[in-house]
Amino acid sequence: MKYFKRRHMEMAGLYFMFHADPKIGTGHLFRCCKIADFIREKYGIEFSFNFTEKPLPAARRLLEGRRVWSMGTHVEKLPCFGDRPALVVLDDYSIGFEEERLIREGVYRLAVIDDLVRRHTCDVLFDGNILRTPEEYSESAATVGKMCCGPEYSLVGRDFISARRARTPPFRKCLVSFGGSDPQHCLRTFVRTAMSDPRFRKYRFEIVSGPMNGDHSAVLRMLLESDLDWNIRKSTEFMPELMKESDFALGAGGGMFLERVAACLPSVTVSEADNQSCNIMAAREKGLSLVLDESSLSDADALLAAFDGLEANAPLYEKNSRELIDGRGIERVAKALIECAEETLDLVYPQSGGTSPGTPA
Repeated sequence: MKYFKRRHMEMAGLYFMFHADPKIGTGHLFRCCKIADFIREKYGIEFSFNFTEKPLPAARRLLEGRRVWSMGTHVEKLPCFGDRPALVVLDDYSIGFEEERLIREGVYRLAVIDDLVRRHTCDVLFDGNILRTPEEYSESAATVGKMCCGPEYSLVGRDFISARRARTPPFRKCLVSFGGSDPQHCLRTFVRTAMSDPRFRKYRFEIVSGPMNGDHSAVLRMLLESDLDWNIRKSTEFMPELMKESDFALGAGGGMFLERVAACLPSVTVSEADNQSCNIMAAREKGLSLVLDESSLSDADALLAAFDGLEANAPLYEKNSRELIDGRGIERVAKALIECAEETLDLVYPQSGGTSPGTPA
């Protein structure tokens, strides 16, 4: 893409709008960053970021080095060349239909990322859950321009495909992570249970607590007093490598579930949020993972039986996962967003054929 065209698109106003805090987690932030990073590397175009609610310092730190604003849903305040931003990508469950309609009126193009089959009004809608189909969004058929649904739009990179490997018993190394914030305190509950039963001592636990997990310090203190074999870190930066090194995993049913499926990593999945219900259903229907209730994290027998079940059936879980996610979902989403942005150039720069005044085409 030519330099001047890239600059015109950036000047026209390209934004991700989202919310991140310890309650809702960091999934929305991270998946927006994944798309933005791919677009910058593939197309040379830089998106800006806008928080829909006042961000916590921890959330801002995760966006260091990027252009970040905190204008809420007031899209008219977002810097842009024309009278409104060219493209806004909205990823926030708290924004209802009427508020979304007002945002759409204030931008040239609106894209929405969702998991919950809510009613929408936008130019393009993305839902990359494994079982999702456009028909489930029938209530939005008249108010959504294009629907991109299903695992081909899963926001999982090819680095997780590269993490696939054959796994053979005995299984000893377990990757444990319940997302970026773990609002239900699943990690703390699991560590307490593992500390109480000597049968867990045969495992090596590689723990990723998450960058906004308020329990990190307490869990670290617990581990220091335990005789478990463990390592703990906050950052999720090296998840593909950690998945490749692990024999199996214990985690939540959000974005990391899709990453585990892409890596063909046998896992025990715990549902801890409403937006994870589609993934939990897919795990059961397609045999992608063992599923436990959150209460099972306090039950040593249930956990150990699940670990044994993963080891016994690992080839089946790997086979069922292999063909579902190809690692090109981010690429497809990025392409659709760039097409949206290109459509706005003649609208933003109507007197110059899609180029900003005073610059060559």
